[in-house]
Amino acid sequence: TMARANAIASVRVDQIDFENEVITGVKEKEGYIVDLLPSERAMKLIKEWLAYRKQNGIDSEYLFITKYRGEWKKVNTNTIQTVWIKKIGELIGIPELHSHDLRHSGANLLYHRGLSLEEVQELLNHKSPTVTQQHYLQTNLDKLKKNKKFFEI
Repeated sequence: TMARANAIASVRVDQIDFENEVITGVKEKEGYIVDLLPSERAMKLIKEWLAYRKQNGIDSEYLFITKYRGEWKKVNTNTIQTVWIKKIGELIGIPELHSHDLRHSGANLLYHRGLSLEEVQELLNHKSPTVTQQHYLQTNLDKLKKNKKFFEI
């Protein structure tokens, strides 16, 4: 979804619209309410996670949870950032991985596959394209060189 960790932590199960592949009304940075657009793969994994929870009697209104003192609670942002993302980083060989790295790489991948700057800005929930362009998108040098050669005189 390229959402911030605090938005991910606040997702409730009742906000997930599987038919339209959207998570609606999520509380984001500075209290903004946004919609998240997970990939088809992410929606499939969410369904699997919810089925697992049902089979195992795990009940919570929140999508991402952690067991605290024997009770399932909403995961906090710090757990996502310092525990979960670090474990993912170790598994994929990037021990210094941070949750914001996922936003940056997701933005770059989609932009370089053809999504417009404005569309990437919307997915990141930025107010203006300037922040997206200056801080999230990198120049694809291979594509730039290829296009330059094509247009050279």
